[in-house]
Amino acid sequence: MELFIFLALDVPLGTNDLNEVAKNLEPRVVYEENVNLEKHSGFLPVTLRGSKSGVETYSIGYSSLENYLPKNESLNSSNTKVLQLRWGSSQEESIVAFYTASLFSTHFNGVVFDPMSGVYLKENQVRQALSTFSEGTE
Repeated sequence: MELFIFLALDVPLGTNDLNEVAKNLEPRVVYEENVNLEKHSGFLPVTLRGSKSGVETYSIGYSSLENYLPKNESLNSSNTKVLQLRWGSSQEESIVAFYTASLFSTHFNGVVFDPMSGVYLKENQVRQALSTFSEGTE
């Protein structure tokens, strides 16, 4: 499964920034420290409620996607960078992916796109998906 997160060029893509905004949120997620997600490709270790988990992250060019996306006036190749999240079918990985998307959406004005449904997700839809995956795992 995968999500794309579209961000302004000046948004920091470091795990220390994510850890800072996530430190008082639930579920408790801690990203591996000092990882620059613009340069990182592959599995990103994450601790979810004290257990090891993770998500794959890739920084990709917006121009490689723009012809396949529904129109969104706030996105264009001159001011947008893209973080792709990929994960398997585990519930924990789904939580990490939607939690990460929620952090970027809520705290960094990210725009989240779900390629399976072909729609941009609003912040409340991302949080609802996170809530759905999190039910029964606490």
